[in-house]
Order: sequence, then C-alpha cells, then structure tokens
Amino acid sequence: MTVPNPGAFAVPPQQPQSSAVNPAVPAGMPRPPVKPPLTRDAARRARLAGGVGGGIAWLGLAIVQICVLLVLLPLGLAAVLLGVVLAWGGGAPGGSASILPELLPWLGSPVAIALMIGIPVGIVVSLLGLWLSTRMLRRRGIERPVAVTWAAFGISIVAASILNGLGSSAVSPLAGALPNVEFDGFRPMEVPQIDPGVLADLADPDRLLALAWPFIVIATLASLVVQVAVSIFCWWWMAHAMRPATEPAEEA
Repeated sequence: MTVPNPGAFAVPPQQPQSSAVNPAVPAGMPRPPVKPPLTRDAARRARLAGGVGGGIAWLGLAIVQICVLLVLLPLGLAAVLLGVVLAWGGGAPGGSASILPELLPWLGSPVAIALMIGIPVGIVVSLLGLWLSTRMLRRRGIERPVAVTWAAFGISIVAASILNGLGSSAVSPLAGALPNVEFDGFRPMEVPQIDPGVLADLADPDRLLALAWPFIVIATLASLVVQVAVSIFCWWWMAHAMRPATEPAEEA
C-alpha cells in the first residue's frame, strides 16, 4: 500500500506584500509627492507678512478709496442738489444755476489736485506692501513667495468684500426702521422745504469736504482692522497650500 506524501496536501505559505507598494496607487503610476506640515517658523513668518505687508497694501487701497470718494463727492452731490432744486422750483431759479459752474474751478484747486495725486500714490503704497511681503516670505525660505503674496491678497479682497456686504446687510434693517421713528412729531422721511439758495451753499466743495472728510477717513481706516485680520489668515493659508514637497514622486 502506497503512503501518500503529506507534503502534497500542504498549503504553501502566502508571501507577505511589500510595504513599499501602495495598494491605492495602480502599478506603474507615480505616487503623489509628500507635503510635510508647514514649520512653525514659516507659519509665523507667513502671518507676519500678511499683517505687515498685507496691512501696508490695504493702507494703500484705503488712500485710493479716500481720495476717490472725496473727489467724486462734490460732483455727485452737486448733480443731486441741482436735480432737487429743479424738481422743487420747477425750473432753475435763483442760486441753482451756480451749483455746477462753481464746481469746475474747484477741480483745478490745490485740494482737488492733491486728492488726484493721492490716487497713484496709494497704488504705489499698495504695491510696496506686496513687495515687502515677498521679501519677508523669501527670507524664511518659503517657496513661491510671489505666488503666495498675490494669491493671498486676491483672496483677502474677496473675503473682505463679503464681510463688508454682510455688515451692510446687518445694518440695513436698522436703517429701514428709522422712518417709523418719530422725534417730537417730525418723521425723518419727511423732506422739509428748503430754500434753493441754501442748497446752493451746501454744494460748495470746500465746505462739503470739510464736513465729510472725517467720516470718510474714520470709516475707511476702521475697516483696516478687519482687512488686516483677514490678510493674516489668507497669507498663512496660501503658504500652507503652496508648501513644497520634500520627496519626489516614485514609481510603484
């Protein structure tokens, strides 16, 4: 009687898979590069670049905004006041004819010229802040400092615009409730009858800017707090997103 060979029924041991093969990556495909976390020093430098360089860039845009608003305010208000005078007076009575002609010489005054010069000056200040940001990022060895700076600045502009829109939406219900409030029998939406000559005096650009510039400057500079805070986050975010890989792609 023939005795069967016991080794014929033995199950061959399974070979362990190599740890170097990534089962999620098909054979023959390169593995994605490994991106290590952003170092603490690089993250701190990115936030500092966003606060300093981004803050200077926002300051330049604030200068541009202030100058543009102060230049356009007399032009827009003069046109509105002229329309009000024509609507109330049924024509162009009295001092209404002097609203727009008095504005033309003001455009050549030293104040108007200084405001117009402030527009390109603000643009230069903004570009200087972005250049300073790239220098600060490059000193700490952050890769692609120019791309990080411009991407972060663009995202911060969009984010700040959204926040400003949300703030305006929150304030608008309060403004809409004002017409329903009465103060000693006077309702804010009731427009009193004003002499057209008084409206012509209010259209004086020098007097108008003397009244309006503190509010425009304070409101614009107050928004810098939110804009700088947004820039600090966006600079860190872009530095983290654009961090380099330390290991090249490998064949599986």
